[in-house]
Amino acid sequence: MSQLSPQLKNTDPAQSRPQVLLILKDDLVRGMLQHDLAGHYRITALTKQDAALKHLAQGSCDALVMDDDLDAFKSIRAYPPGANVPVIMVAATAGKQNMLRALEAGVNDYLMWPPDADVLRARLRLLVADKQRSDAQQRM
Repeated sequence: MSQLSPQLKNTDPAQSRPQVLLILKDDLVRGMLQHDLAGHYRITALTKQDAALKHLAQGSCDALVMDDDLDAFKSIRAYPPGANVPVIMVAATAGKQNMLRALEAGVNDYLMWPPDADVLRARLRLLVADKQRSDAQQRM
């Protein structure tokens, strides 16, 4: 007689990856970052802040990567589901003042375009880990 093995859960490893929301207007930039991050994160790529707010309302998000747009950033931070989501801004133009304004407004990290894929993944990994620890402490 043969014994049946216990039924294994049908788990998709991609579903256990952290969720990263890309809010980038430029198709090329969005496509490049989506490609660079896809093997490590579940990516949702959007072009507009309004769509991002709707997405945030529907579920969890572990991090945002967005254009250098302080107004959009402030709207996301003012919206309760986006208040504690770590944000990395990607800027096409250099400028110490822009970077300082973003960091002072609460952006977690600021990278110049084109960001090095390894650096972006490393920074996301740190921010996501911090958020997950914070979320776990809040659930206790």
